[in-house]
Amino acid sequence: MRLILRILFFLLAMLALAPACRADTDREDAAVDIGIYINHINSLSYKQGTFTVDMTLWFRWKNPSLHPDKTFAIKGATILARRDEYSGSMSGSDAQWAGVDVVATLDQQFDVRHFPFDEQKLLIQIEEIEQDGNTLSYRLDTDNIRLNRSLAINGWKIRSDHASVARHAYETSFGYTGNTGQQKFIASRMNYELNIARVSPLSGIRLIFAPIVAIFILFFTSLLPTTQSARFSVGTTAIFALVSSHYLILSQLPETAYITLAESIVIFGLLQSLVYFMVTVYSSNAHARGKLDLHQKLDRFLAMALGMSNVLFAGFIAWLI
Repeated sequence: MRLILRILFFLLAMLALAPACRADTDREDAAVDIGIYINHINSLSYKQGTFTVDMTLWFRWKNPSLHPDKTFAIKGATILARRDEYSGSMSGSDAQWAGVDVVATLDQQFDVRHFPFDEQKLLIQIEEIEQDGNTLSYRLDTDNIRLNRSLAINGWKIRSDHASVARHAYETSFGYTGNTGQQKFIASRMNYELNIARVSPLSGIRLIFAPIVAIFILFFTSLLPTTQSARFSVGTTAIFALVSSHYLILSQLPETAYITLAESIVIFGLLQSLVYFMVTVYSSNAHARGKLDLHQKLDRFLAMALGMSNVLFAGFIAWLI
């Protein structure tokens, strides 16, 4: 009797463990190790909102019914070139391996609020587009994900990189009715982020050097007597320099709903120019009418207003940077 009870308990325990073993097997069958190696990045364009990457992707899996090297997509990318390195069994193993060299142009939303002293995050997303996340699930090959040591991006330095995997749920089944009642498609996705910063602040200073000089010229010219012709001619030259700089800055930036740091400097200079000419005209008219006291007060006010606003604005820019 005791022997029969022991056998029954053993069978019940095996039945309880069976779902867990089956779940582990299912997870292993769905697992696909994925990795990425960045060979080169170029053509980073704020205006177009794109960058071009030359990279190698690889996949390692055991389920022979899966073909992750054939069913992946690079989100928001136009593939310019693709070369399959190898796809087949790994020697001395029951695992499959596939490698793909890809050159692609990716769409990127750049945050240019602090342009030209900004930092950027380049995002590459690799996603399975045929099988759902339960059938094919990415798993990072963390031991082998590396950056090319000689990787260089003109004008930029690489600060860090980070890879992760996630399940992305779409709010639609894309019309696939194979699973009754399925309302969403859940895809496995690898996210690879590359954080970059300007090589040197000098690269940004070069772009805003002209408007900064124009702002200083306005201040020093305001110290001249109103009777000097330079009060108008030099001020006009400063405005021309500011407008030219604004055009150059806008030619490098996309359409945004905010004002960038570089644009703020130019707009500040243009507002100073407006105040400069308004006060200069009133001061000149006061001098012509013989109101010398008013003329001197307006000149002193202009010099103090420009000087103080320059100091406050410089502090604001330093705080932003």
